[in-house]
Amino acid sequence: IKESLGSPTIDFKGVNPNDMSIGIECEGSDLSKAPQAQIDAIANLVKDICKRNNIPIDRQHIVGHYQVNSVTRANCPATDKSILDTIVKKAHASICPTCGQVVV
Repeated sequence: IKESLGSPTIDFKGVNPNDMSIGIECEGSDLSKAPQAQIDAIANLVKDICKRNNIPIDRQHIVGHYQVNSVTRANCPATDKSILDTIVKKAHASICPTCGQVVV
């Protein structure tokens, strides 16, 4: 999960993205092959992190490692990148349509 600091384009040259982002590490697993329970747990974690840090639940703010480092992390978190869309949709599904607040 990344929270942009102003500009929609961030130049990471010489900057460690870990210093300005919150990461969820799913070590050694391809999330596109993960069991549904794991995907649900990650979506709930994303929802909770976003709520606590006032981060919008969308693909602009929730990115894959491959989007930050496409050279050495091309398949992180998954070979099928659509899994991130699935996780974001699940996390976003619990937002109140009238007030916009995250419902836990």
